[in-house]
Order: sequence, then C-alpha cells, then structure tokens
Amino acid sequence: MALAYDLAAASSDGQASTPGFDGKGNTYPAEMLPSQIQFNDVSFQLATAKTGSPNALTAKGQTIELPAGRFNRVYILAASARGDQRATFTVGTKVADVTIQDWGGYIGQWDNRKWSSPDVSHDHYGDMVGLTAGFIKRSDLAWYASHHHDATGRNVDYSYSYLFAYGIDVPPGARTIPLPTNDAVRIMAISIANEDAAITPAHPLYDVLPAAAGGGRTQ
Repeated sequence: MALAYDLAAASSDGQASTPGFDGKGNTYPAEMLPSQIQFNDVSFQLATAKTGSPNALTAKGQTIELPAGRFNRVYILAASARGDQRATFTVGTKVADVTIQDWGGYIGQWDNRKWSSPDVSHDHYGDMVGLTAGFIKRSDLAWYASHHHDATGRNVDYSYSYLFAYGIDVPPGARTIPLPTNDAVRIMAISIANEDAAITPAHPLYDVLPAAAGGGRTQ
C-alpha cells in the first residue's frame, strides 16, 4: 500500500541526518534496510532508504484507504521513537489496542544484577545492590539491524534497531483505517492479507519470566 511518507527514518553511512527517526538525528542504517521485508506470508514493501528521503509515516490521526480486494487482516510495520507506546487502531467496528515497541534498546533479557560501582570496567563491580527485572516484549519482530546511525552518520555498533509487525482483523466492509494520534509512532509499511482464523497456543511457547509470589522474580 502506498503511504504519504513524511519522515526520513534512515541515513547512509557517514552522512549527517536531521531530524532522523527519533528527532535527535539517529536513524536506521540505510545500507541494511531492504526494499521488501517478508514477515511469515506477508510482504511489506518499503520506500527507498537513503539520507533525506522520506520512508516513514508519522502517526497523526490520518485515515488510510484500504485497497479493493479480498482480505481479512491488515499488517502494520512500525516502531516507536520514544519508548514503548500504547496505540489504538480502528478498522470498521474492530478496535485494536497495541503496544508499539521502541525502535532500539532490548527486546528481552534475564534478570540483571546492579552494582554499587559507577564504573564496572576491569571487574570493578563493588557490591551487588539489587536486580533489574528480566522481561520479554511480546510484539512480533519483523526486522533488525546490528547497529543504528547517529546524527553524523556514524555507526553505533551493538546498538540494535528494530521494526515490528502488528496484525489487526478487518471486519467485512471496512475500507479505511484511521491511524492513532501519536507522533512517536513511525509506520514504515502497511500490507493486507487473507488468512485463516488465528490459532492461539494453550501455553506460552517461550519463557514469560513470571513474577514470583511476594513480588520477586522466578530464578
């Protein structure tokens, strides 16, 4: 689906960019963003990724026209520029509340120890003073890169960048999808699909890191 892109979310190696994906000049690495992302049986067509070329749509309440044809789900390829964001998408009579995940950071980690030393280089940890609780984010990861670019176009190694896929049921007769009004949400592509009814597993297929009784973590 064609979108009226208004933000250059990617930059080329060594080329300065502003405002970038996050408003601070940080961007996806253009050399790693493909023209198409395959998520299960859904194909997302991406705009050209290069410095100064708009390839993302900022969610400001716009109404997107759905194409003609037979389909029962719409998929949105997106990420947030400012931490995880709650967003509501309405398709006909269907209302879907989703969490648009941050474009960077971590999508999962185990409990992590906190140390009293402000500098833990060379094993100068000091004393253990607590735990940062482990977590696993639930959004479906559609694409990732091993780094992102800063405002000067420099590679920030091991600072991962992500895009997530969100599927929403489309009721019969629905022809539009209003976007949420949240300028932290960046949409890279929207696709449609005609799928069988979703199957929900009876038990989580991976660790959910449950909290233990009394507020602690399960070890």
